[in-house]
Amino acid sequence: MFRTLTLCLSLFFTTFLVAEPIVRFSKDLLDNPKKHAKEIEKLFKIQITKKVNPAFLKNTTALENGYSKYDIPNAEPWYQVKEGVQVLEVSLVFSKYPKDFNFWQTNYYELLANRLKTLFDIDPELNDMEVKYNLVLETECETEEDAKKLFHGFLIKHRPLTKKELKEREAQRAALIAAGAPPDYSGVKRRIDRYMKNAGGMLDSSVYKALNRNKQWEDALVVIDWTSSMYQYSAQCLAWHIDYADTSGIKYFAFFNDGDAKWEYEKKLGETGGIYFGSSDNMNKVVRVFSMAMRKGLGGGMPENDVEAILKSMEKYTDFKELILIGDNSVIRDFDLWDQIKHPVRVILADGDWTVNPQYLNLAYLTGGSFHTGVGDWNFGDGRADTLLKISGMEFVLDKELNLYVCKDKEQCRYMDLELAAREKKNLEELKNKPIYRTMHKDNMGGGGFKGWWRRLWGKD
Repeated sequence: MFRTLTLCLSLFFTTFLVAEPIVRFSKDLLDNPKKHAKEIEKLFKIQITKKVNPAFLKNTTALENGYSKYDIPNAEPWYQVKEGVQVLEVSLVFSKYPKDFNFWQTNYYELLANRLKTLFDIDPELNDMEVKYNLVLETECETEEDAKKLFHGFLIKHRPLTKKELKEREAQRAALIAAGAPPDYSGVKRRIDRYMKNAGGMLDSSVYKALNRNKQWEDALVVIDWTSSMYQYSAQCLAWHIDYADTSGIKYFAFFNDGDAKWEYEKKLGETGGIYFGSSDNMNKVVRVFSMAMRKGLGGGMPENDVEAILKSMEKYTDFKELILIGDNSVIRDFDLWDQIKHPVRVILADGDWTVNPQYLNLAYLTGGSFHTGVGDWNFGDGRADTLLKISGMEFVLDKELNLYVCKDKEQCRYMDLELAAREKKNLEELKNKPIYRTMHKDNMGGGGFKGWWRRLWGKD
């Protein structure tokens, strides 16, 4: 009887709770908007207003497209609130320019459909017949320049879920897992993919390749550099974990941003901070954690607190087998603390196929771990160390007196330092022009600039 009851509950949860909602906009409508123009218009309530200012709208998340564009460069505001709210209605805002519809330069229906496709790519759950949709037309625009100054995009109106509703939502998810349903990571994957795209795209797949070559790693604690130019590289680790969720050996994640928005003079060795944690059994929480780590960090500083992050992560999680660092080529500010790490470190160097900062090579060597780039693996765990290593076009020799790998060609290393500094500066300048930069350091109380200096001067932080 007990087995029968369990089977019934499983069938109930897998059929009732996972039932697909009725979509408001079918694929055929969105793929053929001109053909179905009248049908599409019937699915909206038309509203006319002079101007929309999202800043004054309560319980509303704004996702901006821009004038005559359909992409949504920054979806983070929605991702940050999605889990704790219920959507009431969605408004798609256009500027009514030119006034005569017949003279619109941009095909209205194609643009509308593409904007909806982009929205549903971010969150398919918004395509629900239960969600009301409005089409808002702004009229305060006599010229194209006026129109460009107006808001164009989506306004998602919602209400916070009650504590009871949040518990019910969690209970439903737990019931699905108990019934044998695999965790649904599709939303997380979309968020990570968009995150990498908005950070500049996957410039190379070095991290992904290194993890893919080493699927034997189990119960891994992954410590990830989450600063400026590392965003698109480090996110590959999350993407890989999602792609191989059933076999991935990753158990815990830790993200470090080198001290949140602290100034350099405030960063003390081993106490810099800016380290955030998440368990791989809750990937929705993990993406919220990495988003917070990004928002609280400023990026752009060359030295980073890799060793401190490793030590704090080992204190946080003790039941791991493998310890993995996904690092940048930047300087490790706290390298001298390496001997406090009582566990082999497997170092994956992002963007390390053109040059290598020997600090990362030595961190792997001194701890008896291993070193990895996009194309190769070097293991130091067997107690042996080659006197000469050739990595990424560079040669490193083992200095037995220092017990460190050093550059065989000193000039090559000096050039590397200059090139790394130049690349870091260039990456930060490029990052400032990307949508993802707008979401950084939003939670800091006067973290930078004159206000930040004034608060620190008078001890207000």
